Amino acid sequence: MGDRRARRLLVTGAVVAVIAAVTAVGIAWPMTRAGETTGLAPVAGTSVPATRSAPSKPPAAAPAAEPPPSLPQPGRVGLSSDLFWPSPDKVGADLQTIASGGVRWVRADFDWATLQPGRDRWDWDHADTLMRAAAVAGVSVLGILDYSAPWASSGPHGNSHSPPRNNADYATYAAAVASRYGSRGDFWVQNPTLVPAALALELWNEPWGHWFWQPNPDPAAYAAMAHAAAAAIRAANPAVKILMPGDILQWRQVGTAQWLDRVLTADPHLGALIDVYSVHPYPSPRRRGPTDDSGDAAGSYGRVPQTRAVAIAHGAEHPIWITEIGWSTATRSADGVSEATQAAYLSRAIERALTTWPYVEKVFVFAWGTSNGNMTDSEGNFALRRSSGSFKPAWQAVEDAAARWRT
Repeated sequence: MGDRRARRLLVTGAVVAVIAAVTAVGIAWPMTRAGETTGLAPVAGTSVPATRSAPSKPPAAAPAAEPPPSLPQPGRVGLSSDLFWPSPDKVGADLQTIASGGVRWVRADFDWATLQPGRDRWDWDHADTLMRAAAVAGVSVLGILDYSAPWASSGPHGNSHSPPRNNADYATYAAAVASRYGSRGDFWVQNPTLVPAALALELWNEPWGHWFWQPNPDPAAYAAMAHAAAAAIRAANPAVKILMPGDILQWRQVGTAQWLDRVLTADPHLGALIDVYSVHPYPSPRRRGPTDDSGDAAGSYGRVPQTRAVAIAHGAEHPIWITEIGWSTATRSADGVSEATQAAYLSRAIERALTTWPYVEKVFVFAWGTSNGNMTDSEGNFALRRSSGSFKPAWQAVEDAAARWRT
């Protein structure tokens, strides 16, 4: 699993009390648009541009109509994607295709380095593109708050896969995303003709793996970061659903250890701040099917209930979303299966999760996109499209599942 993951990269202050709650804990509120400050009191170490004399006041304009609330789409089948990155035309076309297939949720990075390239600089273009296209298509978005912006990283040379140096920086970023795109957020106020797309936020991608939390996973450090971010999101926009990675094991450079148990032990109050546990129950070996529970249970797709058991033991039970599951069609790699097997496994995985485990609310298939056609490259061939652009049988399996579990 570690080898596969290592190759994948994955405000307006509408209410004064919200701004006060966030600034009270030392979080620097972001600019409302790229290059524009909010005019709030600065956090220590920052500066405020010089003010200009105020011109005479024009007649008061009529207040803008409040946008409708963001209502999550009801579907239980989603797609994990790279839709944060492409051009507006590509994002729009892909989301229209996804919606026409009956899928109403997508998962995508909200890359910190791109959205906040400097402590006092914000660039919303990529996220605006995604959320606008999602609204037009009628699709809800699960945004992944990842990875460290180089200026905020604790790692050497601004390594994005090292945790942030200061958890308040991550919390500022998390609050800014929630404030802009959450229900009745700034983006929807600025775009009143759009029917708002719902937003949920996932606190990092696979922090339990040494490939995305370097040099090794640290349950206590992650718990502290997640607590800061979750509290900031709650203050900024309480309607945003918060997901925390809840796999049972951490994968270290050497060996494994408990993950979720140690996170909840490190911070017994963290469970009260989140809404959902996210899990990635890829089987080991990777060709193993979703109903094969033989051998080591920790390496089977069937380990999902163990997350719930750990959460219950800590008095922190929440629903579970499987935010990644998939099989590669790189048939000349050690992990690959045939296209027909990929489709069959995805059908069985979704059915098992949504019929056997009532606490599993959603399943996101990895991945929407196009395979690279290199049959020795496992990571490059999880996608539902072939390198030619045509769909693999797995897309039909996803469409069928989306139709079956529309609500």
